[in-house]
Amino acid sequence: MIGSLGEYEFEVSSEQVKTFDGLSFSNSAAYSEHRIVGKKSLLEFTHLNPSTCSLNINLSIETGNNPDEEISALYEAMNEHQALAFTLGGGVMGEGLWVIESLEEKYTRIDNKGNILAAELGLKLKEYLDNE
Repeated sequence: MIGSLGEYEFEVSSEQVKTFDGLSFSNSAAYSEHRIVGKKSLLEFTHLNPSTCSLNINLSIETGNNPDEEISALYEAMNEHQALAFTLGGGVMGEGLWVIESLEEKYTRIDNKGNILAAELGLKLKEYLDNE
């Protein structure tokens, strides 16, 4: 197994190829600006923002995937506000769990009955930290 997002596993086997590309992470800090008359403003660090992540998933029936089922599973996780562990190569990504902030779908092949044969997905994740 390459990694996982909750129960959604990324893998390459003789039956299925479910991988991602374009994996990127973004981290940022927040500062308050204190204005001083006649001088440059001073910055004060306030907090670290949650990390964000984006990745693309290509699904096709030729690679052992059912794009409609895969999309539904990811939508369910997003719509139910599930906080998911994100692993890669056995290691946990980030400091906590991740939520699916957005899911973009592009259907690249559909058959004559309206079944999705291939799709490209764009996921945006945000780090979810429990404040306890």
